[in-house]
Amino acid sequence: SGVMLKSPGTNIYIHGDLEYYFEPNISIRSESYFFLGTYNANATFAMNHSNFTGVMYHFPSNGKFDPYVGFQPGIALTKLSRGFLFNEDITLYSRSSFPVNFSPMFSVSAGFNYYAYKFFNLFMHVKYTTGKHLSDVQSESLNELKTTFGLGWNIWVIRKNKPASN
Repeated sequence: SGVMLKSPGTNIYIHGDLEYYFEPNISIRSESYFFLGTYNANATFAMNHSNFTGVMYHFPSNGKFDPYVGFQPGIALTKLSRGFLFNEDITLYSRSSFPVNFSPMFSVSAGFNYYAYKFFNLFMHVKYTTGKHLSDVQSESLNELKTTFGLGWNIWVIRKNKPASN
């Protein structure tokens, strides 16, 4: 879920990510957020999908706990809601020549994984995103605090061989 910092309501998403560790403490992570809608408010956006790719630093830890921080640039596909009011009788959507737009984004994030089993992990992830829906009408803030948590699964596709002992 996500809380827009300059608009009311809570955004609901389906979230997925892929991560590749190229060093024990450094990984590249790509994330996608599929917007399902806004709960408990007159929504600014009818569409707010986003993708991010960037670097995560995993703090050294002993055991199954894996805390991390990172930053990721990204892009959002946004569409203004028909019900979002600019003034009493005209909506931004009807005034815009292109209510659907690609918007550049930037994010910082922190979280942890807990590897309970070889193929599964528990996770908690907090991400602050910043950007603007830019169009031919007033720009709208995309600043949001997103939180995700749940059960993930691990797919081990590359295994490093142990060095031969003498």
